[in-house]
Formats: sequence, C-alpha cells, structure tokens
Amino acid sequence: MSRRVAFLTLGCKVNQYDTSAMAELFQGAGWDVVDFRAEADAYVINTCAVTARSEAKSRQAAREVKRRAPQAVLVVTGCYPQAAQVAEEMRQATGADVILGTGNRGQVVAATEQAISGKKPVVAIAELAGLPFEEAQVSGGTRTRAVLKVQEGCDRQCSYCLVPSVRGPARSRDPRAAVEEARRLLGRGYREIVLTGIQLGAYGRDLGLSEGLAWLVEQIAPLPGLYRLRLSSVEPMDISPALLRTMAGHATVCPHLHIPLQSGSDRILARMGRPYAAARYLALLDEARSHLASLAVSTDVMVGFPGEEEEDFSATMRVVEQAEFMRLHVFPFSPRPGTKAATMSGQVPSSIKEERSRCLRRLGSMLARRFATRFLGQEVEVLLEGDGERGWGGFTPQYTRVTITAAALPMPAAGSLVAVRVAGFDENALRGELVGVSRAGWRCAPPEI
Repeated sequence: MSRRVAFLTLGCKVNQYDTSAMAELFQGAGWDVVDFRAEADAYVINTCAVTARSEAKSRQAAREVKRRAPQAVLVVTGCYPQAAQVAEEMRQATGADVILGTGNRGQVVAATEQAISGKKPVVAIAELAGLPFEEAQVSGGTRTRAVLKVQEGCDRQCSYCLVPSVRGPARSRDPRAAVEEARRLLGRGYREIVLTGIQLGAYGRDLGLSEGLAWLVEQIAPLPGLYRLRLSSVEPMDISPALLRTMAGHATVCPHLHIPLQSGSDRILARMGRPYAAARYLALLDEARSHLASLAVSTDVMVGFPGEEEEDFSATMRVVEQAEFMRLHVFPFSPRPGTKAATMSGQVPSSIKEERSRCLRRLGSMLARRFATRFLGQEVEVLLEGDGERGWGGFTPQYTRVTITAAALPMPAAGSLVAVRVAGFDENALRGELVGVSRAGWRCAPPEI
C-alpha cells in the first residue's frame, strides 16, 4: 500500500504554490495525497508568520493533528519555523516530528520518510543568505487557475515586517524555466495563470533585467491556450510605466492590480519604512488607470501602527476613499519580535485598533458596493469554475467573484469563458444569468496546444 500525505496551507499565494510543489514531490515518490481531514501517514502544515494570529493558527492546527492522529508524522514547514529558529521551542509548541524552514522544502519527502523509519525528530532550517531560487514544479488539475511562483524573498526593510528574515533576499526564477512552466501548466488544462512572488515587482533585478516583470508578462501573455494572465500583489514602488504599457498591450492580461497602501498618512508611512507618500500613491493609480481604463485595484491597509494618531487614521480614510478601491484588506498592527516596529514608542491600544479596523472595513464595504454597481445590467466575462453540485461561478478579469443563478442555455464545462448578465450583488459576489459562451472548455482532456 502506498503511503498517504495530507496538506494544510496557511497564508499567501506563494505558500499555496509551495504546498503544491511539495505535493508533487510526494506524488513523485509514490505517496497518495489526501484531504487534510482524512486519515494519513503524514500531515504537512505549511505555516505563516506574518502576524501573531497566523502563528497561533499554525500551532493550533499542529496540536489538532497530534490529538486526532498521534501515530502520524507531523511536518511543520514554512515561515513560522524559519522565524522561530529554535527547534526545541518549535517541537514543544507544535509537537512536530519534522521541522523545515523556507529554504529547504525540497527535503520534505526524505525528512518525512526518515521520521517514519526512526521516529526521531528531523530539523532543517537553512540560512537563507546566498541561497538561489528553489526550482519546483506544480501539477495541473481540474481547477482553471494556476499559481506560478517566479520570485522569492524581499529586499525591502519595512519596519513591521519579518518577511526578509523568513524568506531571505530577493531572488528570481530562471526566465526560461518560468516560461516553460507556464507552457506546461497550459498543456495540463489551466486557462488562467497567476504570477506570484514575495516581492513580485522585483522579478529579474538580480538577473540583470531592469524591467524583468514587464519582460516576463510579455513572454507569457501570448502563449497558446492562455485565456488570462494575472499578477498577484505588486508594491507601488515596483510598478513602472513599462509594466503598465505591457499589461495594456495584451488582451490576456487581467486589468486588476493589488497594490499595498498600508497607510494614508505620510508620517506613518515614513515610520513604516515605506518609500512613498500618499500623493505619489494616488498619482500612481491615476497613471495606471490611464493605461488600463477598466482597471480594478485592491489593497492592504494596516491600522494602529505605533504612533498612529486620530489625524493619521483620518488621512488613511481620506486616501482610501479617493483611491476608489474595489476591495480592501484591513490588518490591525501586530508587533512581531525582531522588527523595529515591535519596540517603537506610541503603541496603540487594542481597543482603538479594533475600532479603527471596524471603521475602515465599513468604508471598504461601501467602496465594494460602489464598484459592484458599475456592473448592474451589464454583461461581464467570467472564467467558469464549479462542478454543478456546489454551484457555478467564477471571476471577471477585474477579479470580482460572480455566481451564476440562472442560465439561458446549457452550462458549458469549467474552464470556459462565458458571458453573464449581472442582475445584483451581495457582500462577496455579483449575481447573474449565463447568456453566452465565448470560448468553451472541455470535460475530459485539454485540447492540443
């Protein structure tokens, strides 16, 4: 009998990709990948450490595995172990049999099998400085969207952030390998590719490409079989005119950008170590929208950063409203040991952070509704997802979720591009009727490419 392994991913799209790559390694070694709730010989938790809450979720998930499957091998990997660095504390906190950081996930199968054979803890947390990009591949499947990791690490030094210490310096995937994996994913049936990285906009700089991300988009956007190319989060200081021109020059590139704002107060941005002012951020949005008329922008905003006064928060509210975001991710500041912000003066009480978070989320909901009303009565293009049992739907190019509540013709297969007439919306999605198919998908095997 083959052994079974189950995965749980916490955190960002980069972690999702890393989990898929580890699953590929296990499958290549003859393991079966099963649902995390199923019985398995090994459980792998790919952790996050961006906030204290993320670490708490990682510990909670690990303890739950040890409670319900004490004989199984528990693997804890990712940012949390890399941040902790202390193996004995990690074992006590999680009960893990295997502890891996972010620089050596390629060892996950060997380490797991070693733990099964000897039941001795295996610990491997690599020094990240000087490490190259860790090449990996992910398999295709029945889903329509694939995440393609092309960049790792970050060279920014934001005062609140652990990422440079848990992911290492910025480093890029070999350009030929990145394009070839995009071809392979399209050949396996994916129709949308999401380029992702820790500091995606820095792609190629370590390889001598000054406009590396624009170059990569230029190479992937025309590939046969690609319906959509999407970018994950890009820092405002990494968005160049060349990138915007390249995005506008290809119909396959989605008119959506996630551009972290973090604060609308110049004083707080400076304390955060963010190298831009609020006015420059707003000017960037104007420039981006001049290139991409249908552009939708989502963002991250942090509230309660040390020293944030009421006037700073008011400035953030004003900038958020001016920016007309389609989606807002609000994070109360969480002090991370080892960062400058953790010891800064002016720590904001939790009650104030919670109240400011509520205010900003209310504004975010209002902006989301305002954005959604643009589509009422209109036809939108949706890349179809679903299985007919849990409902049908998908996303527009602007990354707006659409649920299909009625159909004027038979439902095509997942992976089709369809037209949906929008009749309404709720907090999370547009709702509408399927009225046409522009490019049909398949049910059994992908077409020849």
